[in-house]
Amino acid sequence: MENPAIQQPLTFPDRYGKPTNYTTGMWPKSRIYWAPRFDIRWDMNGDKSMIVRGGSGVFTGRIPFVYLTNMPTNSGMYQVSVVANAAQLNQITFSPNPTAWASLFTAPTPVPNSAGFVLIDPKYKFPQVWRTNVGFDRKFGKGWTLSMDMLYTKDLNATVMRNANQIAPTSTVNLGGSIRPSFANTSTSTRRLYNAYSNAIVLENNNAGGSFSYTAQVSKSFSKGFYASLAYTFSAAMDVTANPGSTASSTWQCNLTSGTQNDKELAPSLFAVPHRIVGTFSYNREFLKHLGTTISIFYEGSQQQGGRFNYIYGTAGGTAPTGFSNTADINYDGNSSDLMYIPKDASQITFTPLTVGSGSNAVTYTAQQQSDAFFSFIEQDKYLRRHKGKVAERNGAIYPFYHRVDLKVLTGYLYQYRIKKSYPSIQC
Repeated sequence: MENPAIQQPLTFPDRYGKPTNYTTGMWPKSRIYWAPRFDIRWDMNGDKSMIVRGGSGVFTGRIPFVYLTNMPTNSGMYQVSVVANAAQLNQITFSPNPTAWASLFTAPTPVPNSAGFVLIDPKYKFPQVWRTNVGFDRKFGKGWTLSMDMLYTKDLNATVMRNANQIAPTSTVNLGGSIRPSFANTSTSTRRLYNAYSNAIVLENNNAGGSFSYTAQVSKSFSKGFYASLAYTFSAAMDVTANPGSTASSTWQCNLTSGTQNDKELAPSLFAVPHRIVGTFSYNREFLKHLGTTISIFYEGSQQQGGRFNYIYGTAGGTAPTGFSNTADINYDGNSSDLMYIPKDASQITFTPLTVGSGSNAVTYTAQQQSDAFFSFIEQDKYLRRHKGKVAERNGAIYPFYHRVDLKVLTGYLYQYRIKKSYPSIQC
C-alpha cells in the first residue's frame, strides 16, 4: 500500500543517521536464511559411562506478524470512508467487482496517518541467533548419573523498534544525582521531526543481546522402584528490548529506559531467571499383581512467575518544587516509561509538606516525615539499597524466591490377555 505522501516528501534518518525515504508499499527483500549447524556425541569409554556432547549453529525464528501488517494498515491507503447521497445509492446494486462503483466517488488525496505510521527497514531480517552448547553425562557408582550443560546464545538479528520521527534530545534534566537527556518542554514540536505526525516507527534489527545458562544435575536409580534427581540452573540474559507490546507503536513506547525509547540500552532480559532448583523423587511398585502405582514428589525453587520488575517514575500529587514537574514523563519525550534514579541520600531529593484527606480527617506529613519514610523503604529493599546513587536498570529488580512442592499419585490397572485362534481344516 504505497502512500506517495510518505515516500516522496518525508525524509527520515535511518539507524545510522543517513537521510532515507522509506516506502509503505514494499516488503523487505526476500532472502535465503542460512542456518548451518553441527553437533557431536562422543562415547569416551565405549560403554556409555562417559558421554560428551555439544553443538553449534544458527537458528532462525519468526516475529508476531502484526509487526509487519502494521505497515499497510497504518499507511493511510488501506481504507477510505465516504458518505453516499441518495442519488448515488440508487445506482448501487450488488456486483462481484469491488471497483464497480468507485467512479461515483472522488478519492481523497492520500495523506499520512496523523496518529503515526509504521515503516520497515529495507534490510530487515527475521530474528536469528547463534547458539552453542556443550555438556556431558557421567555414570558412576551404582546407578548414579552426573550431567552438566552450558548454553551460550548471541543475537544476530534481533527485532527492535525505533521512532524515526523523534529527534535527539536538545536539553537535560537534573534528577538530584543524575542528569539525563531531555527535551525542552512538553510541546510535541520540540521532539518531533514532523510535528503533524505522532510517530514513524521503523522495524529494524539489532545484535547486542545474548544469554548464558549453566545446568548441573545428579540423579540416582535405586533398587525396588526408587528414583531421585536434583538439578540447579543459573541463567543470565541481556537484551535491548523484550518487545513489550502488541503493535509496533506500543512496543516502542513501553520499552523502559533511562533516556529515550530510541536509546538501545542493554539490560537484563525480562525472561531471565537467575537461579532455579528442581528436585524429583519417585517410587514405583505393583500391588496385587495388577495395580501399578507411582508416587512422585516434585520440588521447584525459583523466582516468582514474571521474575523481574522495575522502578519507574509516576505522576505525583501536590505542588512540585520550582524547576520540577509532577508528570511521570520526566524528560518530555512523550512516554511515561522513565526508569527511576535512586537517591543516594536526603540531599538528592526534595519533599514538600503533603496533606492527605480533608476537613477534620486531614493529615499533613512534613517534608522530613516523608523523607524518613522514603529512605526507610529504600533500606528494606535489597535492590534499592544496593543501587543507591544509580539509575535503576530495566528488569533489574527480582521477585522473591519461592518454593513449590507437588505430590502426585498415579494408579493403573495392569492386565494381560491372550487371543486363541482356530482355523477350519479341509480334508479330501
